[in-house]
Amino acid sequence: MKLFTNARIPDGKETKLVNILFDQKIIKISVNEIREKNADTIDLEGKLLIPGCIDAHVHFNDPGYTHHEDFLTGTTAAAYGGITTVIDMPCTSLPPVTNVENLQAKLNVIDKKALTDFALWGGIRKEDVPLKEKQVLQLWERGVVGFKIYTISGMKEFSALSYEEIQNVFRKFPKILFGFHAEDKTIIQKALKSGIDFSKPENNVKERPVKAELKAVQKIIFSMQENNPVHFVHISCKESAQQILKNKKRFDITFETCPHFLQFTSKDMAI
Repeated sequence: MKLFTNARIPDGKETKLVNILFDQKIIKISVNEIREKNADTIDLEGKLLIPGCIDAHVHFNDPGYTHHEDFLTGTTAAAYGGITTVIDMPCTSLPPVTNVENLQAKLNVIDKKALTDFALWGGIRKEDVPLKEKQVLQLWERGVVGFKIYTISGMKEFSALSYEEIQNVFRKFPKILFGFHAEDKTIIQKALKSGIDFSKPENNVKERPVKAELKAVQKIIFSMQENNPVHFVHISCKESAQQILKNKKRFDITFETCPHFLQFTSKDMAI
């Protein structure tokens, strides 16, 4: 049990000094003195104390690609930034989290490294088609938060599904959450053959144009059944966001974006 004294917390538009007693969960918050003999007391000396954040989309690449990042360095950086829970993607680890055996192999590695709470996405790849229902349901029962699917992928261990395969997934698993990397493969492949110099960062928007994301979002929504929960990751344009919001009354559908999509344009990328 711990006792924080002189903690400054938000109070409407202002802040106030309080004392907080907790043991895994908060037991008491009071502006008055809290007396608890068995508590370790930590004086915060008026520092601001706010709830930890959740980062629902991280790639900590562990195991298999730890030359990029691992759970120790990733969760250390998260904790320094005030993030106390991360949700790791299934695709950038070896083996990818596509069955319970692979899930356990990952847990055996990251349990010893994680400095924050974490949850894990499962995944469904082209390699898993035709779908083994038992494989998906076992992962879901073990507690993955959902299943990541790509409509285009650059990873040889985690290939994308076609729109027809996605529609089949929706039909087979009506109540399971699916998260989508949504960009139309045909539009992007056509752009790559255009002769544009994509080594220039400002040309990235021509390689991955708005219409590619929008088309994929539309096709996925069109394929949904009424009881399919869906989450779109890193939505980058207003048109896609509007399409998702337009369908929220009909479907259980959400999306996330990234800070750089809100802050910068392609003009900022020019060297």
